[in-house]
Amino acid sequence: MVEEARTFRGDAARLVPPPGGQVSFCGLTPSSSAFVIAEILEHRPEVFLVYLPTPLEAEDFVRDLEFFWPQGASEGAILLCPGYEVKPFGGESPATDLVFARLWALYALLSGRRPLVVATSAPGALQLSMPGRALSETAELIESGQEADRDALLARLVSSGYYSTPMVQGMGDFSVRGGVLDLYAPGSTQPVRAEFFGDYIESLRRFRTSDQRSVEDLPEQIILPASEIVYSNGRAESVAVALKDLSTASGWLDLLWAPLVEKIGQGQFFPGLESFLPLFYDRLASIEDYAGPETIRVVFEPERLAEAGRAYRSRLDTHLDRIREEERPHLPLDRLYLRPEDWAASLSGRRLIEIRELDVQDPARPSRALNFPVESNQDLRALIERSRASAGLLAPLAARITAWLGRGIEVVLVCHTRDQARRMAELLESYQVYPRLDVDGRRRMTREGERFSLTVGFLTSGFVLPSFGRAYVTEDELFGPKRRVIRRAAEEVKRIHLSSFQDLAVGDFVVHTDFGIGQYLGLVTLEVEDRANDYLHLVYRGGDKLYVPVDRFGAVGKYLGADDRPPPLDKLGGLSWERVKARVKASIREMAEELLGLYARRQVNRGTAFSPRDEYFREFEASFDYEETPDQLAAIEEVLKDMASDKPMDRLVCGDVGYGKTEVALRAAFKAIEDHMQVAVLVPTTVLAEQHYQTFADRFKPYPIEVEVLSRFRTRSEQTDVLKRLLAGQVNVVIGTHRLLQSDVHFKNLGLLVVDEEHRFGVTHKERIKKKRAEVDVLTLTATPIPRTLQMSLTGIRDLSTIETPPQDRQAIKTYLLKYDEPTICEAIARELDRGGQVFFVHNRVRDIDMVAARLKRLMPMLRLGVAHGQQKERELEKVMIRFVRREIDVLVTTTIIESGLDFPTANTIIINNADRFGLAQIYQLRGRVGRSDAQAFAYLLVASEENLTRDARKRLRALLDFSELGAGFRIALHDLQIRGAGNLLGAAQSGQIAAVGYEMYVQLMERTIGELKGGEIEEEIEPEMVLGLPAYIPERFVPDTEQRLVHYRRLSSALNEEEIEEVATELRDRYGPLPRETENLLEVMAMKPVLKTLRVKKLELGQAGLTLSFTEKGPKSLDKVMDMIQNYKNKAKIYPDGKVFIPESGLSGLSGLKRVKNILHALR
Repeated sequence: MVEEARTFRGDAARLVPPPGGQVSFCGLTPSSSAFVIAEILEHRPEVFLVYLPTPLEAEDFVRDLEFFWPQGASEGAILLCPGYEVKPFGGESPATDLVFARLWALYALLSGRRPLVVATSAPGALQLSMPGRALSETAELIESGQEADRDALLARLVSSGYYSTPMVQGMGDFSVRGGVLDLYAPGSTQPVRAEFFGDYIESLRRFRTSDQRSVEDLPEQIILPASEIVYSNGRAESVAVALKDLSTASGWLDLLWAPLVEKIGQGQFFPGLESFLPLFYDRLASIEDYAGPETIRVVFEPERLAEAGRAYRSRLDTHLDRIREEERPHLPLDRLYLRPEDWAASLSGRRLIEIRELDVQDPARPSRALNFPVESNQDLRALIERSRASAGLLAPLAARITAWLGRGIEVVLVCHTRDQARRMAELLESYQVYPRLDVDGRRRMTREGERFSLTVGFLTSGFVLPSFGRAYVTEDELFGPKRRVIRRAAEEVKRIHLSSFQDLAVGDFVVHTDFGIGQYLGLVTLEVEDRANDYLHLVYRGGDKLYVPVDRFGAVGKYLGADDRPPPLDKLGGLSWERVKARVKASIREMAEELLGLYARRQVNRGTAFSPRDEYFREFEASFDYEETPDQLAAIEEVLKDMASDKPMDRLVCGDVGYGKTEVALRAAFKAIEDHMQVAVLVPTTVLAEQHYQTFADRFKPYPIEVEVLSRFRTRSEQTDVLKRLLAGQVNVVIGTHRLLQSDVHFKNLGLLVVDEEHRFGVTHKERIKKKRAEVDVLTLTATPIPRTLQMSLTGIRDLSTIETPPQDRQAIKTYLLKYDEPTICEAIARELDRGGQVFFVHNRVRDIDMVAARLKRLMPMLRLGVAHGQQKERELEKVMIRFVRREIDVLVTTTIIESGLDFPTANTIIINNADRFGLAQIYQLRGRVGRSDAQAFAYLLVASEENLTRDARKRLRALLDFSELGAGFRIALHDLQIRGAGNLLGAAQSGQIAAVGYEMYVQLMERTIGELKGGEIEEEIEPEMVLGLPAYIPERFVPDTEQRLVHYRRLSSALNEEEIEEVATELRDRYGPLPRETENLLEVMAMKPVLKTLRVKKLELGQAGLTLSFTEKGPKSLDKVMDMIQNYKNKAKIYPDGKVFIPESGLSGLSGLKRVKNILHALR
């Protein structure tokens, strides 16, 4: 019997089944189901275990529930329990974030916490896990102000899968520094820092991985294992013996099982270990075993869920057949996974809610059934498209909102961003519909009396639920699905811009301000006059050595050139370095004068002043397929502001592929077309022209805008036709290669020129582009990142906008490090093609690339293959790339030639062969070719022999390649790319100058040169030398990691004031504990440096009788104050003929003496 759900507003608790009871909800969509469950949770603290057919549906349900139940989201009461997504016995381990999410969800169910919602999919339901008792016994609660056996805790971390590292950066890391323990455990949104005094925990704090600073005190922290496998109580030996006996009985080859037995016997964690989980425990547990009898099970679409379970099990069976054929070590599947029918049987007698979208009569379903008449918004998009030209874009939505309100239904319109919400509010007001704007997104439900609100959040789909008097409409239902781009938090983005000492390794080249290019041999502690201090050990040409004390580290920077070639070393004491600096400065001056001249001429010329935003333009903005990022919005505003001025625009927009540069150009183009001007888009290659043509044509499709393309892929007659219509003003946008710069191309009214990747054009073409700059607005785009320091240096001589928000978080590209294995390669390709995608197979040897392609074709005869490499003729290569862009090729076997400016939204799997042979910058760039859409992207890094990669090397590789962990190698790669970008931006001549002195010195020289040209007073850059006679350094016992000591030294050297010094001091105390005396001395010494620089003191010497100051050639900054001080000392102070000043003062030794010296210096300011 089906009961009609009339009204449950404020009484949703009546929907809950009694203990052992079952009920069926008919008609609910996934999003409306989340709403109903949220309504129940508002009134009753229940525990729900929710089963959905697929992992994607489970993720969407969690997001929807977080929207409807924000309190649960903020309290961590909504959890996803994923399956591991890797097939067993293939040498792969699940991603750490999946392991952590599953363990935390299982522990939450086990702990009896309520309210709680745990969502899982068919794979997650069938997967077996470590038993609840083992998880409970391994979990440890540590509390601030209580005792804990520190050594035992550290041993447990190692045995339960945590990884010891100098600095915690990712999940599962831990780091020990004296009495400080950092760790990143399951269930934590940030890592935790425990400060011990012996076995007493003095404090517990959360900290950021970005800067390692504490952010919040904690009363307690639960520490779960980092792996389901825990080596304890002789378990390693017993499992190794069991596996050896099994291998002998099964007749597996020694070379396959012996390494596994050896690693397990040694208690190692290695890829694929999780496949042997059943050997570690007597019996594994399903998620059902973790849930208590009071838990309400929610089963979405029971038939589809069962089918998803059967399909998943079938894939596992097929996979295991292959493993058996290859005689690889394995266990029966039933020891790792439930059978679907056993899972279904485990629900018998449980509290159960079945949810079905369609009301299908089924005698087997629960006797109580409620029908929810849910209305969808599926027709809204089509209505909006049809009404765009007549009644206006949002007329159908306004009419529908008015009708809903007339029926007493409250309406919530959900936008992804605040800017879009404000934009929508403005658009709706023109239809006499006035929403309340809830931009903070905190309240998802409309207040009493507020019947139409506009909020910010994510909802998979909208719906109308009359029984609850509520209607939800999503932005996606109005303009099509937004390709949600999950952005990294701003605090993590900052990590990209770190000092060059962050990654200084022995053997790296460095630049000393006074002595030029040398090679770094390490950080050494030397005793000079019975006092220990740290020194940078550098070597120069001829083996000459230089030891740079810590207070002079600011004079040294890592050498970063515009290419990979090692620079020649300078000779200590020679004149060549000064000559090189003078030559570079002259070259910079010439370039800067030309840029300043162009800038000045533009200020005088008059161009077109385009109109401000209107309703039509706002509608175009609202229909953008992505969520704008803050810096993308800033770039758009800067461009529109330039266009509104009557001075010709000449702006450069920098940002990697997928960061949203093209949308900036589209908005500019739309504004120009609105004002009856034509737009030309100039690109360096035919392939890029084709891609931009598709993008512009698709984006402008709903509008009466004519887009054409001029390239050699168009016939002569087609080109002639385009040229005629261009001159007649019938073409609004023309996209082309350098063909656009030829003399037969004429416009009726050109108002905007967009130039993509200008540095890839030849000299002649660049000269023609330069002439255009004086006539029309020019917008230049580049996909090459450039360093922030260079952006700052160019301020005032080049209008520059940068889009730096990365396009995805760590989950966007799942990266696997695998031994070369053809079945795995075929499976990866098949998985991508099954979902309608394309694949890059990167093989960087031209001599056998055709053999690799032929091998793939033999393995998978149905593949449509293409081969691309640099030795092909230009037109042949273009044809291959065009076919790939047009999706006529499934798998592109290619070298690293894949164009950096191209965007391949349907290519979401990249397989990199012999990945260990690639540079980090190359891997970063290659990996960035996928993951540009909302589809899950995969990168497979193939190596010849996985056994030769130690766990340490593997962990390091994962850290380098995973966006979430921003490892040292990632920073090197990005910095390297930025330096190359600087060379591209400034031209070949300046690339040579960067190579001559290194990037950091180049930027210093540029800043000085531009400052001089602008007529400002330029202070001489000095790095004061201090002879103090006391130990002032960071002892190794305090900060054991050399790299971290270097980072702190560099930060202290570059500090501009005492506040920045105190910030470093606070961080040192936070991360390492109480400061040793030598470090306190160092902080006082470094606090003097900014003062010495201000006073123009190049050397300070401290003796028993007083202190001596040596000034630069300019002399003291304030001679009056120096003379006043001499008089205060009743002429005992002296000025020597060479300009030195002696100040008599006794008792200046030790820390208190340093403080007195600092006070004396302050008096001279």
